[in-house]
Amino acid sequence: MECRKAQQILRITRELATPVPLERLLHKIVQAAVNLTETQTAGILLYDEKTAELRFKVVSLHEEQLFDTPVPVEHSIAGAAFSSGEPVIVPDARVDPRYFPGIEKLTGLVAHSLLAVPLTFRERGIGVLEVENKRDQSPFDEDDVICLTTLAAQAAIAIENARLVTSLEERVAERGTALNAALEQQQALAALHQASAALTSTLNYEEVLDRILVQIGALVSYDAANVMLVEGNIARVFRGRGYERFGVATTIKQIELEVTKVRGLAIMRETLQPLTISDVRTSDAWVYSRPEQHWIRSYIGVPVHLRGRLLGYLSVLSATPGFYTPDDAARLEALGQQAAIAIDNAYLYQQAQLEIEERQRAERELQQHHEHLEELVIARTADLQRAMQQLEQEIIEREQLIADLKAFSHTVAHDLKNPLTIMLGYSSLLVEQFSETQSPELSSAEILLNTSDKMSHIIDELLMFANVRQAEVKLTPLDMATIIAEVETRLAHLVTTKAARLSKRSDWPVALGYPAWVEEVWVNLVSNALKYGGRPDQGIPPHVELGYTLLGAEVPVSGTGGAAPTLTQSLHSTIQNPKPRIAFWVRDNGPGISPQAQARLFTPFTRLDALRIEGHGLGLSIVKRMVEKLGGQVGIESTVGESACFFFTLPAFRAPEAVEPSAERAFATLGERLAAVCTAEDLEQLANACASGDCARLETIAVKLQQQDAGLGLTLLQLTRDFDYAGLEAVLQRAAICKDPS
Repeated sequence: MECRKAQQILRITRELATPVPLERLLHKIVQAAVNLTETQTAGILLYDEKTAELRFKVVSLHEEQLFDTPVPVEHSIAGAAFSSGEPVIVPDARVDPRYFPGIEKLTGLVAHSLLAVPLTFRERGIGVLEVENKRDQSPFDEDDVICLTTLAAQAAIAIENARLVTSLEERVAERGTALNAALEQQQALAALHQASAALTSTLNYEEVLDRILVQIGALVSYDAANVMLVEGNIARVFRGRGYERFGVATTIKQIELEVTKVRGLAIMRETLQPLTISDVRTSDAWVYSRPEQHWIRSYIGVPVHLRGRLLGYLSVLSATPGFYTPDDAARLEALGQQAAIAIDNAYLYQQAQLEIEERQRAERELQQHHEHLEELVIARTADLQRAMQQLEQEIIEREQLIADLKAFSHTVAHDLKNPLTIMLGYSSLLVEQFSETQSPELSSAEILLNTSDKMSHIIDELLMFANVRQAEVKLTPLDMATIIAEVETRLAHLVTTKAARLSKRSDWPVALGYPAWVEEVWVNLVSNALKYGGRPDQGIPPHVELGYTLLGAEVPVSGTGGAAPTLTQSLHSTIQNPKPRIAFWVRDNGPGISPQAQARLFTPFTRLDALRIEGHGLGLSIVKRMVEKLGGQVGIESTVGESACFFFTLPAFRAPEAVEPSAERAFATLGERLAAVCTAEDLEQLANACASGDCARLETIAVKLQQQDAGLGLTLLQLTRDFDYAGLEAVLQRAAICKDPS
């Protein structure tokens, strides 16, 4: 509930606490209901016990037509609230089966939304408070229910008090002999009104509890009294008075009782009715045995509850047996009703204040954070500006360094290569002349020739190492068989010198790459395998194997290109890439490489065996740069004492839309391989499937071909999945020509 409405209810409660005639009181209640819920009209219907009907007593509109108009309990929305004892919200009254149309006929007022709450006093229904049609045409919500229910609880007490005053006045008029009793009762009611005014004049939670204790003494005499509040199943004494004379003022505030284990408290929670004990020594409901309570003889306890929710207890105690009467209990119960409303209002107000304080605190913290954030932004901006300036300076320095490196490369290429070329030429001539004359200077000339040749290779590899990073190349389909043949030609002298044996595949799949770089990669890996391979100490010459492995989740692996199963599994687990790729590898029969040495393999200027390697440690670094620039990976699988297998990966070929000359050569090669492994009938089936676009048939044949030529089957399968029927037709046309040249 909003603080504004809580204060408005507090003001209305004060007004209702003032003794006024019943009719005027009802008008005040109706007007308060209209203001609180911001509705078009409101009315009070009181229950007529003689006719068992609800009757309009006061309405804010059309009072002349509606006064004393009966409304049935069983067939009306107001009757539903009265019978159930619970609030009833109706968003659209005219479609509700409980709607009573008689009121609309009398007044012409159309009821849209409607909220009815019961008027209950001491668990007895006395009528209904009803409001209709929100002014802003919005539906009634829980806040409206709380406001109207709180007003109804106060209104019910005020109505009953007014009725009681009226009844007393009638009785005084009828019975002059009962004047003293009536005056006494009127004084009690006046005291209740004063108590109500006192309790509703503040919303401070602590003050409300103190005033409740004061008003108990104004209504009922006692030796001691207390106010207990309930939290869950625990009742605690929050306020107490009169315990000083018994020496227990300190201990009373420490009392905590489990409601379910104290019979009297449990009875009151279950029945929500007062409990009067004339003599605690003879009552089963009194089970206290604490020393500080031995002086108690008679007792009244009243449950403080609101809308069926137990808030606490009011208790008065006397050292005199039989001290309290039912009238005392009735007055204390009436005060309990007032106390429940006051406690609930004060609690809601306290919660609202706490929420306001929390919101204000959060706003202050947010403002502080905002100010701090601005400071951080300013500081960060300054840091970024400094960093940008530093970065700009570094870029200038880097560009200058790049320019210097380019100049250095140019110098190496021209100023060193030219003299070396001359040295190589003259060294070669000297070797030839000394060889013919069998001169003793022949060995020195050969050393000079070999040294010059090494220097030339070093310069070439340095230039290549520097240029690979900056070079931009375009990937094209590779004719791997031609590349391998060129590699064999370049390394023929080394193969002969090492008495090595070279094994390779004849069927190579089509991958994407840059032919010149891929050739250099093969040359480096194969030359290293020739240098490292074999077991010279055992007289075993190098044996180098060249092969491939098909990789990728989308590519069925039906062939390994000659790799052992363990190597294939290792490559699949080592190379993390879900796309179709091909791993090309070179395996030797050398002693293997340790894990420590493998970690340094691809570092520039690192050599693993200075006694056996004639190079200078740049080859594998160049391989790594080239392969990574081509979008692949490079690595090694080796076990000490067995062998070493270097591999590099390239993307599997996917035919482009426009066929380039290199692709035409690749298609021609595929056609020739297809003619070699297929019968004329197979080629005819492939041609028919390609012409009709039968992908399923094409895939079936491609998978079958993988068993004979893994690379060929893979490529045909990829062309099918890419819907590259032009590429397939080119391959099939070439195969048909090779199969039948005529």
